[in-house]
Amino acid sequence: MIKVYFDRDAEGRIVAFAAEGHALYARAGQDIVCSAISALLQNAVVGLKEQLGLEISLKKTRGCLKVSIRGFDGKEKEAGAILETTALSLRAMAGEERYKDYIRVYENERAREIL
Repeated sequence: MIKVYFDRDAEGRIVAFAAEGHALYARAGQDIVCSAISALLQNAVVGLKEQLGLEISLKKTRGCLKVSIRGFDGKEKEAGAILETTALSLRAMAGEERYKDYIRVYENERAREIL
């Protein structure tokens, strides 16, 4: 199962996210759940870095991705749109009957431990 964590600051903004684990929905290279989650998270990283030019801390290892935003530089609204859309998409996927055993999304519960 892939676990995705979103950490929010006191103002409710997503300031970091992490993902760990493997979906195990299908064999490596054919796992559509893993591919979808990876695409959504990589899209958020590209949007924050390339589109908005924000400085982020990024750590990738096999089966784990950790991202922290170092500063919003006045782009809180734009970054929020990217991050909230990512969180909504992942929550929707986790709510689908056929995928619910392969992904869990957490907010603040354990995010700070993982990040």
